[in-house]
Amino acid sequence: MNNLFETLPESSIVRKVIVPSEDFLTLATKGGRKKGYVNEEVVAEMPSPFSAGTEVELFYMPLRKGELTSAKQFHEILEEYGLKSDPRTHAADVAADPKFADLHPSGSQWLDNDIKFCYAVFRLWPGARLVGVDQGARGWNGSWWLVGVRPVLGT
Repeated sequence: MNNLFETLPESSIVRKVIVPSEDFLTLATKGGRKKGYVNEEVVAEMPSPFSAGTEVELFYMPLRKGELTSAKQFHEILEEYGLKSDPRTHAADVAADPKFADLHPSGSQWLDNDIKFCYAVFRLWPGARLVGVDQGARGWNGSWWLVGVRPVLGT
């Protein structure tokens, strides 16, 4: 088990979500969420591993406070637990429950076509609900919840 987490799956929050048909930016800016820095080229290459209408489990996994998780470690965590990155479904969950998102700053991460790390984050900053999308491998500190998706088991 990866020691970056408090424990898994006990500390994870799992939410069942229907994969949306709307595009990422439409979902990400619902409810007054503002765009921070959004790299449009990265948005254009976002993964969408599941078809619209598919029921999935969205895992919010807290990192240990005071720890730094590299982009490579995040990628390995997704693989270790059989999870995929699906920023569009992540955005749909944030749009459906913005107060949950305010309390759980979260990020999705993936590799683009050039094998570079990309991410989408949702957070409250200071008092404004923001979404950010970019390319980079700066890592994740212990205030973030990492997000991964898998199909609902048994479907």
